Amino acid sequence: MNLSRGPWMDISDYATGIGNNKKTWATLNAQPRMNYYRSNTDLERPNEYIDLIEKYLLVVPHITRHDPETMDLLQPTLWHCDLHLNNIYVDLDTEIITDIIDWQNTTVAPLILQAKFPRMVQHTSPLPLGWVMPEKPEGYETLSEDDRKRADKLHESALCHRYYEVLTAKRNPLHYAAIRHNYTWKSPVVQPMKSIGGAWSSREVFGLRSSLMEVIEHWSGIQSALDCPISFTKEEIKLHSEEMENRDYIEQLMEEFQNAGILPVDGIVDPEDYETLQKTSEMQKTHFLSLAENAEERDWMDKIWPYQDNH
Repeated sequence: MNLSRGPWMDISDYATGIGNNKKTWATLNAQPRMNYYRSNTDLERPNEYIDLIEKYLLVVPHITRHDPETMDLLQPTLWHCDLHLNNIYVDLDTEIITDIIDWQNTTVAPLILQAKFPRMVQHTSPLPLGWVMPEKPEGYETLSEDDRKRADKLHESALCHRYYEVLTAKRNPLHYAAIRHNYTWKSPVVQPMKSIGGAWSSREVFGLRSSLMEVIEHWSGIQSALDCPISFTKEEIKLHSEEMENRDYIEQLMEEFQNAGILPVDGIVDPEDYETLQKTSEMQKTHFLSLAENAEERDWMDKIWPYQDNH
């Protein structure tokens, strides 16, 4: 394929190059497929994805504008994109990191497109930025022993997330500045640039569309001198809203499983727990499917069940 491989001189060139590459790839390779969050009968088609890429390319010159004080946030940065505990080796005697593995998907990109909380410390549900330390739930002392254990585990996860945030702010302030920037809609606006990367291959076309709709919503703060060059039809907005409802329902279900200590929200388990949690998943799925009102709805619910066994 004839792809843009750089070097790119600034973030606008980089964002445009990535968009053009995705468009080239999709034109040659993407095939119609089912997206059961959106429809149980109609295919999700590559031309819809390509249309989103074209919208993205129209807003790139505007969302990549930046002031001189943000230049440090745009410096090319090498970043390991999958830091979890199984990828990090520590000497138990010295407590020093001796090795980090799984670099195969590592990229060099502007810092604001790399900055994030690594998986090893990321709390199971979103935490607002800040210095307030998480507390145990109200009524903790009256909980059963099992519920206290689950509450302790969630509290420990939140503390780990916050501790990483505080240390990052103190020891790596540039990284923290990039994280804080990404929680705003100040230019450069990173959400569409982050969303376009794996939109088709990771089945996240919804995320790309969401980010572009949010660009429209925040346009007056991004570029007040010009009208927004993109828009969506009422039918497109309606379909997107329906898909959002389905996705929100499943995400809420997964969070409830996580908080109850039933199943992890990301589906990642230790090998020794796999068989037990697989049986738990099947039990929860059976209950989930029993809520269907008819055979057609049951078939659809079976397809959107989040813990699919692909083996």
